[in-house]
Amino acid sequence: MAADKSKLGRFTEDHLKLAGAVAHQAALAVEETRYHQALLQAERLAAIGQTIASLSHHIKNILQGLRSGSEILKMGLKDKDDRLIQQGWRVAEKNQGKIYDLVMDMLSYSKEREPAVEMTDLNAPALSGKRVAFVEPFTFISNDNKYEIEAYLTKPLALQPDAKYPLIVNIHGGPHGQQGPAFNFKNQVYAARGWATLMVNYRGSTGYGQNFADAVFGDQNGNEAQDVIYGVSAALRRNIWLDHDRLGVEGVSYGGQLSDWLITQTSMFKAAIPIAGISNLVSYNYMTYYNQYEQMEFGVFPHQGNLMDVMWERSALKHVAKARTPTLLMHGENDSDVPIAEAEQYYIALRDVGVETVMVRYPREGHGIREPIHIVDSIDRCIDWYVKHFH
Repeated sequence: MAADKSKLGRFTEDHLKLAGAVAHQAALAVEETRYHQALLQAERLAAIGQTIASLSHHIKNILQGLRSGSEILKMGLKDKDDRLIQQGWRVAEKNQGKIYDLVMDMLSYSKEREPAVEMTDLNAPALSGKRVAFVEPFTFISNDNKYEIEAYLTKPLALQPDAKYPLIVNIHGGPHGQQGPAFNFKNQVYAARGWATLMVNYRGSTGYGQNFADAVFGDQNGNEAQDVIYGVSAALRRNIWLDHDRLGVEGVSYGGQLSDWLITQTSMFKAAIPIAGISNLVSYNYMTYYNQYEQMEFGVFPHQGNLMDVMWERSALKHVAKARTPTLLMHGENDSDVPIAEAEQYYIALRDVGVETVMVRYPREGHGIREPIHIVDSIDRCIDWYVKHFH
């Protein structure tokens, strides 16, 4: 049975309330911006007023000096007193020099000029003596020939062309997010160990237009997952130093969901680390604190039409019997976005299948890992997991 199209696009009262709340916050943000702009303008006007007052005072003193010199000159000429004439001329000449200097200063500061920009280097102490791995962009054509997909390859440090290096696929969340050449701490840690990292801006990512962002609509764990696999294939073909036999995959949130999904679709990965991922689209919809997410991504509620069957078909849990990749699951115990039950049921399912599986629960953490001690712990565990399975 097809989904009920007559109800598509209708706004509920909750939608309208949400829109009103967003508009209210937007208005507050606009007013806040205007307020700060007014304060800045007032400060600028005050500075201009102070400058004018200072100039006026300076000019007044010069004029007074000229007047004094002129009076002394008049007295000297009247009395034919050479001493007074010389004194008056010295006073006038001195103030003429002040006029010249003042005018030249004003002309100098009135010229159009580029502001002096000093680049900050706040991370210099932390990065002192450390190298930053190069991030190389490239593009490839999607599996259905519809899109040009952009990806970023972080190369290992001390790369030798005759050596082989592991590749870890780091999948971004969202799905409406993106990755790029910006500094990525974890990728740089991997690069320092001699591991390459691939980031793929699969369809659904932002930054490439609305049509590209909408391309994941109704197709979760579908063609966007194929974009990731095609990105891996493109990277392997173009970089012969990458080791086909040492591939890993990981990601957070939607990246965790795709990591869950991909290990049921391919055995190319030797290790997987899904973090805060969805393994069961059906159970997720009824546990998350924003249960209208699936309606927004598929167009109808799960109970409408055949969406319940579609969501189950696109859930990694349904296909777990095909999984063979050793998997390290990580999840925050207080995750309200993607409840920890998503990792718990996938952990049990993978163990039932016989897949080597470990689950790490982080106390106090919500969606993702935030506490420094937990970040360090998670990276250490990721490294150990890859080292164990990259043999």
